[in-house]
Amino acid sequence: MTTLIVDGDVVVHMACGDPWKEKLTEFEETGRYNREDLKGITEIPEYYPLEEDTALLNQCWQNLLAILRDISEVTFASEMLMAIKSPVNYRDDIYSDYKGKRNTWRIHNPLIDIVRRKCVERGFAIEAYGKEADDYIRIWAEESKFYKKPYVIASIDKDLLCIPGKHWNIKKEVFMEMSEYDAMIHYYAQLLQGDSTDNIPGLKNVGPVKALKALEGCVNERHCQEVVVSMYIEKHGDDWKQYLLANGKLIHIQKAENDYFTVSDWVVSQELAACEDTKGARKNKVQTNQETTVQTAVA
Repeated sequence: MTTLIVDGDVVVHMACGDPWKEKLTEFEETGRYNREDLKGITEIPEYYPLEEDTALLNQCWQNLLAILRDISEVTFASEMLMAIKSPVNYRDDIYSDYKGKRNTWRIHNPLIDIVRRKCVERGFAIEAYGKEADDYIRIWAEESKFYKKPYVIASIDKDLLCIPGKHWNIKKEVFMEMSEYDAMIHYYAQLLQGDSTDNIPGLKNVGPVKALKALEGCVNERHCQEVVVSMYIEKHGDDWKQYLLANGKLIHIQKAENDYFTVSDWVVSQELAACEDTKGARKNKVQTNQETTVQTAVA
């Protein structure tokens, strides 16, 4: 009884990709549109008849059904949960340039939004309102773990490799098993390196190789957190926490509703805060003693 947890946005993009490429080629061959003309459009251009519109969308829908059927068969799934992005994502409020690079060079495929809506309307998928599909995928995985139900995550998104368990890469058609340890290292490496695909900066001059090298030898989360904090302090000094929070809030994929990134429960963060409090208390004590000495001398 395996639960298939699907990244719906990946499936929709795959289903709509080839039909739209063919239509772009047709546009260019007829000279009606060129690629610059089509940047930023959100609806299918009114260039061909409605019946051709319908046929094109039906082709995308059939592609989607075929992809889902193939994934279900290869994963031996008994049930499927699929999440689709919504227009609202709390990360956009945190960082206006979140995923900002993604659409600068691409022509928007108007078929994608239509098929997304159809998935939700037909009950194939749940719209991840206020979140990302990734959040729903991880929440469902955590629920499956809690109830000891086997699950497979189907996607191509490397971000989801922070989730322990079995993953199916839809494009490469390969399984990958992420242990609790591997998933942990992947997560903390992302906090160091950021994510160029999603326009998350991370630490300057820290890429995947350097991030993994830094985490070598870490055996638990506390060790990983110590490495991350020390590297942020090295790069940003006293401002380390605000930079870590800024990146962490974008990278962190929720395990449950209202599970937002924080460092307040990190032991190393608590220890540093305690040190600062101690230093502050000592400074105040010294200052008070000096003032008392001065007042006594004056008296």
